[in-house]
Amino acid sequence: MAERCMKKMKQIGLNTIKAHNIKLLFDIIVNNDKITRNDAARLSKLSLMSVCNIVDHLDRFGIIHHIDKEQANTVGRKAELLSINKDVKRVIIIDLTSLEFTFTILNLDLTIQYTFKDWRYNFERSYTDNLEDFLLITNKYINTHFPVEETVSIGVVVPGPYDVDNDIVINKRIPELMQLHIKSTIGKMLIKGKYTENDIFIDEDVKFAAQANIVEIPDCVQKIIYYAYIGEGVGGAISVNGAIMRGLFSFAGDIGQVLVNEDTCFEELISLKAFAAEVTGKNNIIGSDEDIMKMLEVYKTSNFHEFRQCLMKFCKRISSALYNVIWFIDPHAVIIECRYAGLDHDFFLDSIKTTLTQKLLPVRQDIPEILLSNHIVKNAHVGAGIMLRNRWLKSISYRSV
Repeated sequence: MAERCMKKMKQIGLNTIKAHNIKLLFDIIVNNDKITRNDAARLSKLSLMSVCNIVDHLDRFGIIHHIDKEQANTVGRKAELLSINKDVKRVIIIDLTSLEFTFTILNLDLTIQYTFKDWRYNFERSYTDNLEDFLLITNKYINTHFPVEETVSIGVVVPGPYDVDNDIVINKRIPELMQLHIKSTIGKMLIKGKYTENDIFIDEDVKFAAQANIVEIPDCVQKIIYYAYIGEGVGGAISVNGAIMRGLFSFAGDIGQVLVNEDTCFEELISLKAFAAEVTGKNNIIGSDEDIMKMLEVYKTSNFHEFRQCLMKFCKRISSALYNVIWFIDPHAVIIECRYAGLDHDFFLDSIKTTLTQKLLPVRQDIPEILLSNHIVKNAHVGAGIMLRNRWLKSISYRSV
């Protein structure tokens, strides 16, 4: 019995190492397009034989694109350059973080293949009816353009922590999501014998976005990173050794719901709408994030001095929130994704660093590295793509075609 357990544990360990090495090599080839096996071995610190074995394994799934490299008098295996065959598999990302439902199809290298942004919410119908109509459009597009075998899995981006046990999304932005069994609803509309519910991965937009950002931190393994999101809502996530921490109810790192006083949380003080209200002096701010950003850009142009005063006030509020985070988590780095920070990038970052340094100076001589997020593709979509792709790479590491 003990011998069987030891063999099983050894096999689990070998499988874990194999899955890690496959993901490592895949990432290197994605980030270093047209790379030789020797260079891949050097960057991964794997033996050339291990690299060749992994490439052979990935070849069984059509993932690697081989390009002949001209080289005279080649002995043994023909010299060639490796890249990812991005079209062989795709990831579907459904975004439910607002009433403007969208879905995006990402290639295997996480470039965008297609984005659907034409949904118009019908306020005369229920949220469930709207969602089901949207999912019918999504399902039709998938069925028309992609065979089942081309889909890695389906990621669903939601505006709050996902309660797996009750299959609901805990949030204030869209209360209807707390009454809806989200995975079963999506499964009913999209799966229909083609996928299983295991193919659907649901998570909070902030946690997905944090995953997208930690890859930018050198040697993120062995590091503690805090990611703060400030937009329509305010949230945060903690990454330890490259993994996102969730906590018992997936609340871990959610800075937006931390109370400033008995009645007010940080989300009410530093969100995009709160900033717009402060800048314009209007409490009833309506419109999409893009509409609000355009309005703020116009105000900044015509009232630059007043704009900076408001931005400084909000930088101090954000610094107070991060001050608490730094004390509790003690991170190596803090990444901030803030919609209105882009209106005055350098001033925003300098103000945060200066204020945090003043707050922390009595007890420590430095502050964590402070970075601003800057992705072309929406961060949550990138993070969802990374998570889903990693799950798929892990699954194929244990099997052959």
